[in-house]
Amino acid sequence: MRITMDEIAKLAGVSKATVSRVLNESECGVGEQTRVRVKKIAEELGYSVEQTEKKKNVSFTRYIALILPDITNPFFADLAKSVEQSLRRKGYSLVLANTDFSEDNEAAQIRELMVKRLEGILLVPSGIRAREEHDLPRRYQIPMVLMDRKLEGISDIPGVYSNNEYASVISCEHLIRKGARDIVFISGPLNVSTSIERFEGYKAVLAQHSIPFRPEMCRHGSYTVESGYNAVLELERSGISY
Repeated sequence: MRITMDEIAKLAGVSKATVSRVLNESECGVGEQTRVRVKKIAEELGYSVEQTEKKKNVSFTRYIALILPDITNPFFADLAKSVEQSLRRKGYSLVLANTDFSEDNEAAQIRELMVKRLEGILLVPSGIRAREEHDLPRRYQIPMVLMDRKLEGISDIPGVYSNNEYASVISCEHLIRKGARDIVFISGPLNVSTSIERFEGYKAVLAQHSIPFRPEMCRHGSYTVESGYNAVLELERSGISY
């Protein structure tokens, strides 16, 4: 009878991904006690990565998943390209998932990825509030890192972000130095951290320069060229000067 990783995972009380990381000597995402327990069970059962994988001429590939809101968005496309290039240099392969800016799709993607053999997950959230699914990688000992956008309600997920509020401030400051006083703010929806932070920067710089905040000068759409174009047309039709 051939012993599998699934059987070792059941006996050790861990996920198959954890067993895979231990047996393939991955250094991240596994505690020392768990590592010792998994190795002991594998030895007792006579399991060998070389005999079961390499003997079949199947090379072990390490996968990292990248979950994006919209792979057609130029920003996210560039992000995916950079991530893929970096992973390839480190010997990893990329699994790309698209959520179409849907929080439900994002939750489903995370659930589905839990059954795959992953070394980690990179997530650009579609919303602002954490859901139960965002805790699944930690529970299954799969490292996850947030990118570009933050999540409220969960504090133990590391992230890599831009300073969106500061970017908004310096953009408005540039226009003000050029003599502008009526500054329109067009952004994505206010249910993601990037839009919220940019909006706060916009309001802050107006207040700093004693420029009244006018809600009619703001439009919140989606992160698409069409949405921005329609926002400009709507402002024109409203007769707002800027």
